[in-house]
Amino acid sequence: VLGRILDIDPDATWAFERLCVELTQAGMWDQLFGAYDRELGRDMDVERRKKLLDDAAQAAKDFADEPERALGYMSKMLELDPGNTRLSASLERLYERLGNWDEVIAVWRGQIPTAGKKAGDIRVRIASAYLEKLGEHGKALEELRVLVDISPGHEGALELLEKLLGDEGAPKDARMGALGLLRTCYDGLKRDEDAIRVIEQGLTFVERGDVLRKELARRLVALGKSDRAMEHYETLLVQRPDDVEARTSLVSLAGSSGSSEVLARAQAAAGEGTEGALRASLFSGAAEVYRESEADKAIELYMQVLETEEAEAAVRLAAARTLDDLLDRADRKEERLAVLQKLVGMEQSSSTRRTVLGEVALLAEEMGETQAALEAWRSRVETDEADLEALDALIEGSEDDEELVKVLRLRAAAKVPPQQRR
Repeated sequence: VLGRILDIDPDATWAFERLCVELTQAGMWDQLFGAYDRELGRDMDVERRKKLLDDAAQAAKDFADEPERALGYMSKMLELDPGNTRLSASLERLYERLGNWDEVIAVWRGQIPTAGKKAGDIRVRIASAYLEKLGEHGKALEELRVLVDISPGHEGALELLEKLLGDEGAPKDARMGALGLLRTCYDGLKRDEDAIRVIEQGLTFVERGDVLRKELARRLVALGKSDRAMEHYETLLVQRPDDVEARTSLVSLAGSSGSSEVLARAQAAAGEGTEGALRASLFSGAAEVYRESEADKAIELYMQVLETEEAEAAVRLAAARTLDDLLDRADRKEERLAVLQKLVGMEQSSSTRRTVLGEVALLAEEMGETQAALEAWRSRVETDEADLEALDALIEGSEDDEELVKVLRLRAAAKVPPQQRR
């Protein structure tokens, strides 16, 4: 009967309200919400529409146990009254109960335009839902990017970015994005230690991180933290022995800080990871540091330099000369003799070669290596037939009659002061 009355007179409000009561008491939910929907399809003022939507939402939520239908009515109410915080909170709680986080986020986002200073907190909640409820790291990052562009020091945003950075299950690009935002924010806030800390954290998940590590080292240098900077440059050099910046920075920092041990260790380790001229150069640099403090290490490294044929001539020559001195001080005669014999062929100056040959000969004689000594003296005579020291040594040591005769003739022909003639 009530339905027929409404068919005849749709404006019969009393009949509609009585119909809703009867259908509610009878638990006839489809018919009840059908009646609400037909009524809402008519033209009416905003206040009546809001009341009908509210009644329908309450019935769906509290009596019919149809939260999704209730959400539909409440959403339409919010469109009519976007500033209704009570309604917004109810809608939010209902969406949360259903686990419909996309809709919760939509509700929150609708609050932003009128939230004033609290808008930042709402964006943090949105980002947190993306991150923790939906696992959408990229969307969380973009939400936080918008926020820190407006408010770089927002603690909630920084806290969530730190959480994203440390999330080992997050995609690497999202973690790197968080790192970039944190670095920018901390730089703007002059929080240098925090900027360094997040960069160091980034190094734990990037594959190589050369660029990141260099930035970190430069920042540490700027803050006067040379020791920590050298550790990172050391890592860089070991990973990439041809990294010129890492090596030159290490040399400079070692000179200013006195931490030469790190420089030596880094160059020695880097040399092990390469070959040829670069290997020799690195070993030579390490040996130069060890020269005074750890002679045995220096000798070992210089020996490897000397054995590297691809090394630059100047590097090998310097290594041989230094080895001669180190081996002499260590009284390692046999090794020194071998080095001197190589040095003969490396010296470019004839006068220097003459001196080295003399050292070879005298050391060989001291060791009882007669033939090696005689060969050195013969080489001196081949270069200078008037070399009195070499001629005298051959006269005393040679057992070859033919050679002896030749040497004696050269000795006799040599131009010497009269008082030295015999």
